[in-house]
Amino acid sequence: MKYSFIEACKDKIQGIPPKKPRAKHSLSRMNFSSVLDTFKGYKPDVWPSYLKSPQTFKSADSMNTVLVKEYNYLNKFNCLADKCEDPCCGQPFGKNIEKQAYKKYQERAPELLEYVELHEERDLYLIKPGNNGCSLWDSSGLCKIHSSYGTEFLSDTCHFYPRVHTQIGENIFVNAKVSCPEVSRIILTEEDPFSLVETETDRIPVDVLGQSVDPERERRALLTHEIFVTEAQRDDISLEDAMLRVLLVAQKLDGVDKFDWCDHAQTIFNELDVTNYRNEAASFNVNTSFDLMRYFLQRWSKEALTPRLQQLMETIETALAEENAEERLNSYYAQEDVKRNIDHALKRYFVYQIIRRTAPYSQEKGLAGVFENSVPAIVSVLVFRTALLACLKDEEGVPGVAQIQPILFLLTQKIEHAIDAFGPELKQKDLMSILSMSRAIYSVH
Repeated sequence: MKYSFIEACKDKIQGIPPKKPRAKHSLSRMNFSSVLDTFKGYKPDVWPSYLKSPQTFKSADSMNTVLVKEYNYLNKFNCLADKCEDPCCGQPFGKNIEKQAYKKYQERAPELLEYVELHEERDLYLIKPGNNGCSLWDSSGLCKIHSSYGTEFLSDTCHFYPRVHTQIGENIFVNAKVSCPEVSRIILTEEDPFSLVETETDRIPVDVLGQSVDPERERRALLTHEIFVTEAQRDDISLEDAMLRVLLVAQKLDGVDKFDWCDHAQTIFNELDVTNYRNEAASFNVNTSFDLMRYFLQRWSKEALTPRLQQLMETIETALAEENAEERLNSYYAQEDVKRNIDHALKRYFVYQIIRRTAPYSQEKGLAGVFENSVPAIVSVLVFRTALLACLKDEEGVPGVAQIQPILFLLTQKIEHAIDAFGPELKQKDLMSILSMSRAIYSVH
């Protein structure tokens, strides 16, 4: 049986000598509300050196604060509520609510249960969708639960969106989804969006996807992730080089034990600084990112889309159907000012994707290796680039954030789910052949 961090805390409190941790640890969903109070106040004998101060997780209901590590762009984020141009409350699907929230409605606000339904197949509760989004979204653009009952009654899904929490060892990291218009704007405009900031919060989700790992594995996982994030946002290399470098290093790491990734990653990146690594892309078949966009357009043609997203897809499809479409789009992209602004947005998006996929560089069981999970990050960037070119080619002047940001958050509403669904297909095919699509990285200089 796995000897987890939480079990170690329980044993420490009871005076039981610690067991030797196993070499491998599996993923688990940590139910903080039920276990965190068990080791409240416990402090290990040795804290990892990269932690600024010891932190003890405590339940949200106690209103004690918890230290988390947020990416800097979240420090600037505030929900725009009724001022949002594309509110999450207006999306045409039910919103998950955790069982703890359902129990709270039963005990303290039974009138809310008429808005809740059980999804038996998925064994979860949902807020029923209405005609124009969530059934609890009122005509003024505000949430009825929020305005009438307060944030305490919001489910984790609604309280935390667009935030995403991930646990690695004793750290909780918080990033956010760029499918939120305000997050996408901040990521594109903030001077230093991806630095980590330690902050306090009085609530964390009931379920946090994460790992129970020993301190050394925790340190190595975080170091590996830091290496990839740092390399992805280097100012002295182009977007094209940043993507190819990540791809090549990730491919080589797949032959290395995960415990040793941090020992090899920086060395391999450094070797690429003094080698002509573009030659290593010669084995990619010559395809283009336009093929990727057509692939997803075909998939999405059978799905229900919001009106704005439907309009975006039609614009892209029309542009790709024009005579000499690829030549025209590449010609537009070759304009120096256009390429500079588009590449700035794409590189920010690429770093966001690498951060979002922390898991490939740390998770221990049941998930793909670093290379296979780098594929979706790069495919996402290539699809986003094609969408930008297709939508902006007829615009006057050089595209700025005002033109790029709406395309980013709208496309992300579909692309991230589609790319994740694309992952299993990658397992059935030659990954290097699939990534011939990334040969499009070098179609324009």
